Amino acid sequence: MSELEKLVPEAARVEVGGRIFEVKPLTVRRMVGLTRALSGVLLGEGGDIDMAALVAEHADKIVEAVAVATDEKPDTIYELARDDFIVLAAAVVGAYSDFFVRRAVPALKSAAQKATAAIAGSMQSKGS
Repeated sequence: MSELEKLVPEAARVEVGGRIFEVKPLTVRRMVGLTRALSGVLLGEGGDIDMAALVAEHADKIVEAVAVATDEKPDTIYELARDDFIVLAAAVVGAYSDFFVRRAVPALKSAAQKATAAIAGSMQSKGS
């Protein structure tokens, strides 16, 4: 599998709640929407993802991300049974995991470290 195929997977079809949802390939529009939806949602150490914990702690953001990934309205996603929602959310994470784990998470961690260093430097200069 090429690097491009890992970043831009084919659409994945998932049947939940008696309906077939399609997790669309990652486009720039979806990448922006997912990044916006998932801002503040943290992954476990080493990129481990606990779907039940993510849903419990960040349900609204996960619903928004699943809606973006499937081109469905958030209301459609909200109507799913809890277990069906977790299955669909896991399919979205699985479809886009390479992008998030290998690209977005390291970039977010780096940005957070730079921001922390800048704040610490600013505080030291004020205290001098």
